[in-house]
Amino acid sequence: MKPLAMDFVAASGGGRWGGLILLIGLALSIATGAGYWRLLQDRLALEQSLELLSGKAANGRGIKSTNTKLDDKMRAMDVVAERISVPWERLFQDIESCDTPDVALLQFQPNITQHQVTLMGEARDRASVENYIRRLERTPSLEGVHLAQHNQAPESGPWAIRYALTAKWTYEQP
Repeated sequence: MKPLAMDFVAASGGGRWGGLILLIGLALSIATGAGYWRLLQDRLALEQSLELLSGKAANGRGIKSTNTKLDDKMRAMDVVAERISVPWERLFQDIESCDTPDVALLQFQPNITQHQVTLMGEARDRASVENYIRRLERTPSLEGVHLAQHNQAPESGPWAIRYALTAKWTYEQP
């Protein structure tokens, strides 16, 4: 079987579509940023309203009143803000930098809440998997890379081993 040659960095023929796509991307980025800013302002306003309402209820009846719907909205906004602020590009670059011809990455499963990543794929042999683990361990985004699961897959042709790796995903929250 002849290997497939793919060049993702080759210069494109370009044209006037590149500028249009760039402008559309810029407009989408600005709209997303403005929407995020609006959500932050709404959150601040809701927090202030909650403080006022809680203070009035506690003073008027002697009990502390909480609004569960408002709390649920605030939790949902926190989750969205956390997912937006995750440095995805750095993780993708680190994983791509470890790419070798003897290892194929087939599935990538990040877990933001547990700061964990699972990588699944196929390799030509055990040494290739071990080399891949060492390369991943040297990246700034991943630590504690270990083989969670593996099995022989003789029906896969030259790709003899199926693997699942797990690692701690380290990144700083902004």
